[in-house]
Amino acid sequence: MAGAISAHINAEGELDHLRLNSQVEGNDIAAAGARIDRLRLVGEVANLSEPKAVLDGTYHASGLDGTLALVAESKGNSDVVLPRFRLTAADAAIEGSLRIALCQLDVTVGDLDGPCSVEIIRLAAATGMLLAGSDPRRDGWALAW
Repeated sequence: MAGAISAHINAEGELDHLRLNSQVEGNDIAAAGARIDRLRLVGEVANLSEPKAVLDGTYHASGLDGTLALVAESKGNSDVVLPRFRLTAADAAIEGSLRIALCQLDVTVGDLDGPCSVEIIRLAAATGMLLAGSDPRRDGWALAW
């Protein structure tokens, strides 16, 4: 693991309805064969008593600039659901929903849609993701880390 990351978290409000805002910036991040040259994330939890977060970010990896936007919600004690997820790389985008079973670290694709472009393939290779599925409009994506 290599690189530099800085994080700033701000909490405000009454303790039973605390609001969190965060910013994370990183440069030259490398881990498990993946490399991200530049990363900036901004997150918000509007009310800590309601487990829902919004995250927006930008990155540069494998010569590509891109964005990430998602909403994450806790479901029970063992699942995280991303009802809205969008990842762009250059002119390509993947969007949809995901469900993550934390106890098994298993990602279940709810619905992802987007062209399997050269940019997405390069981004997947840079981040260590494996892509499967011949036509996302017909077969859907399968993602694995």
